[in-house]
Amino acid sequence: MNTDSSAPAPLTERQRFLFLLEALEQKDSGLAVRYRGAILVLADRQNPARFALAAHGLRELCDELTRFFDLPLTKETPGLTEQVRGLVEAWEKVNLEAAACQGACPRCAGGKLRKFLDRLGGFFERFVTFNPRRRDRARQLVRTIDVSQRQREEEQEDQMVNLWLDLNDYFVGRAHHGTTTEREILDRLFALEDFLLNLLYPLPSEDLSVIDQILEEENASA
Repeated sequence: MNTDSSAPAPLTERQRFLFLLEALEQKDSGLAVRYRGAILVLADRQNPARFALAAHGLRELCDELTRFFDLPLTKETPGLTEQVRGLVEAWEKVNLEAAACQGACPRCAGGKLRKFLDRLGGFFERFVTFNPRRRDRARQLVRTIDVSQRQREEEQEDQMVNLWLDLNDYFVGRAHHGTTTEREILDRLFALEDFLLNLLYPLPSEDLSVIDQILEEENASA
């Protein structure tokens, strides 16, 4: 049991909201708008579709965050159509050669077949470069958005990658009216908030005064 009386108290829901809103605003106002909109929709108990709409807003927040850092979980390959078109002619030629010797004759080692295979190697290398696995892209995101640039143990980083992918999948599924409960979506929302706060603005205890100042300013303007 932690008996350290100097340890900061956990953030309230209101503090979490305001601090993350501020952190997102510092990156891009659109990120803050997505987050605030999702929270407002989720709080509207008169809206029968509030879970799906809130999940949609949080999914868009995740998408825009990855695109802001140019690390979307999916990414189009530039020039893919032209590369495939360039392979068609080579493929037609090698088909004729392969039909004659079925790859067994000596000239295939240095002839059209070899050149074709070399071109395929370059093509697939480029494809992998511009289409990294979803998990690899998520890992790069975790490293990129961490303002503290901390070096983490591989196991801890794996857990963060798994969490990010799980949260994305959850919000995508619920945005399409998948079954959920208020407790479940709140738990995922809190997990997302913790994830983003931990990376975008690791919170030392002295920063609680900043949150208090934000609260005072809001109360004064109310």
